[in-house]
Amino acid sequence: GTEHFGKWTWDTDNHFGIRNLVYYVGYAMVEQYYKTAGDKAAAIKFLVEMDYNDSTSANQFVNELGYFDRPVEEYLAKFQANRPQVTQVTQFKNNAVNIDPDLKEITFHFSKPLNIYLKNTNLGPLGKDFVPRIEEATTAEDGLSVTYQVSLEAGRKYQFTLGNGYRTDNGYGLIPYTLTFTTH
Repeated sequence: GTEHFGKWTWDTDNHFGIRNLVYYVGYAMVEQYYKTAGDKAAAIKFLVEMDYNDSTSANQFVNELGYFDRPVEEYLAKFQANRPQVTQVTQFKNNAVNIDPDLKEITFHFSKPLNIYLKNTNLGPLGKDFVPRIEEATTAEDGLSVTYQVSLEAGRKYQFTLGNGYRTDNGYGLIPYTLTFTTH
């Protein structure tokens, strides 16, 4: 689990006593692949040229190694099921139009309590010209909502994303949520 994500990732305070465990697991898998390859040169070429951004290929590679006791997809499904998500925006629905430009607050509600000290606001796909002026973002004491204090202008389309830097206390990052709306 991710109960002590930072310790598992960076510190030696984990079950294996290994710092940078994420890198170690990657190293161990690559080492296993290389040691069992009949053609070492072809193995190195494959590892260097593999598209690690292609999750289907990467997952297939890991599954074929047999390094884990279950397919990667099972671990990913369990991880995704534990991630919090935005369940509602109080003031309007996503992609709303004719929003009052005098609106001063936008409140997002979450499926699980989030750490009140961690926040993560990103540009949406439309870019920086569409982000409203954000004065402040305040997370409720129970971690189940965050309210953005905003300044809006009339006749503008706005967009921004709550990123996965919003996290539960045990390290699960928010499923990113992009809010888009237009003022009248």
